[in-house]
Amino acid sequence: MVTAELRQYVKQQMQAGVKLADLRTSLLQQGWSEADVNQVMSEAGAQVTAQPLFRTQNLQPAYQSPTRSRPWGRIGLIVIGLLLLSAGAVWGYQVYWNNPYRVLAKVAERYQQQPVKQIKQDISLLLEIDLEDKSLSLPGTSSSDVLGWSSQLVAPGVQLPDQSQPIEVNMTLHSETDLSGEHPRSQAKIKLGWQVAGESQGDLGIRLVANQPDVFFLRVDLPVWLLANLRQQLASMGLEAKGINQWVKIDLEEVARFMGMEKQDLLDEFQSPGDQPELDWWSNREMLIITQQLKSEKLDDQAMYHYQYELDKQAVLDWWLKANADDVSTWSTGYRRQVEEFLKQMGPLTGEVWIGKQDYLVHKVSFDSTVAGAEQKQAMKIKLVVRSYDFDQPVEITVPSDYIQLMDLIEYYISAWGGYLPAVSPDQPLPN
Repeated sequence: MVTAELRQYVKQQMQAGVKLADLRTSLLQQGWSEADVNQVMSEAGAQVTAQPLFRTQNLQPAYQSPTRSRPWGRIGLIVIGLLLLSAGAVWGYQVYWNNPYRVLAKVAERYQQQPVKQIKQDISLLLEIDLEDKSLSLPGTSSSDVLGWSSQLVAPGVQLPDQSQPIEVNMTLHSETDLSGEHPRSQAKIKLGWQVAGESQGDLGIRLVANQPDVFFLRVDLPVWLLANLRQQLASMGLEAKGINQWVKIDLEEVARFMGMEKQDLLDEFQSPGDQPELDWWSNREMLIITQQLKSEKLDDQAMYHYQYELDKQAVLDWWLKANADDVSTWSTGYRRQVEEFLKQMGPLTGEVWIGKQDYLVHKVSFDSTVAGAEQKQAMKIKLVVRSYDFDQPVEITVPSDYIQLMDLIEYYISAWGGYLPAVSPDQPLPN
């Protein structure tokens, strides 16, 4: 059935210059019957020639253009665009945002702009020393010194091994530091244990508390067998083992006066004069080389950047010489050469570092290396782990209430040895 819409459409197409054959074919493809097509084109004044066309059904479409819009092409373009955008974002994250050196630069910036004022740390150090290698020596020592020390670390009744088993030295340190006040406050607990021939020789404990300027408390706890030996030696001289396994209060003002020094001069003995270079490990690409990005882990309820690193030996040596420039100038050429040689004998300086993704603070660092002895065999193994936590959280310092004054302790031993130590008065200098 010919409709008004169909007549209008054919008239418009003919006025637009569409070929009659193309128009007729288009109408038949849209489902109009051949009779309707011939009639409407005749009414429009066209010469119609019948042409066969295969069709499956007789449709009655509404007035529209011959072709219909399909959305799949646009959707495909949108999907491809989103995939490219996602791939670019992932690439940018890996190349820039997740770049380890960008992260390390953020760490250095974080410590510089917002220094940590309060912190707790746990440090563990493991040394395995091979006594079979008699060439092992540390800077400033000889191999005979190392063997001599090992013989002093053996409890009575324990035979020094025939150099077939290493000596294992374990040290743990727990420290709490508060730098938020007018003066630093800190406390630390060190436990040093060692095994010889597979047998534990006990633990040496050292505790330190500093809660006010120029005053601190120290306690040394010896293993039972070592304390017994010390007491026996002191008893042979008519002395008691005072100051051992008990707190000792040390006032630097009194110590300086006893030594005939100004307090600042005494402090300078423990502090190198001049400015020291900053510890710029995290921003020094020549020294700290990231070798691998490891699987992210979670510490302190925070996701971590986890990297494997290696320290460049020459860069470490250059930094060490610069950091100790004032002391290096006074060292003998032989000692400096020993330091350099010892560093060369060390194996690769490798480890891992864990950095918070939210605070850009170093939460954990591990370090592993070895020291070669004769014939480049492993003479010592080193493993160090530093764990830092509770950043900028309140720190409680416990000051001991039961202690002995260092000056009383010195007076006791000097008096017992036949000497005399005059009382130290803060108002009067010591007599000559």
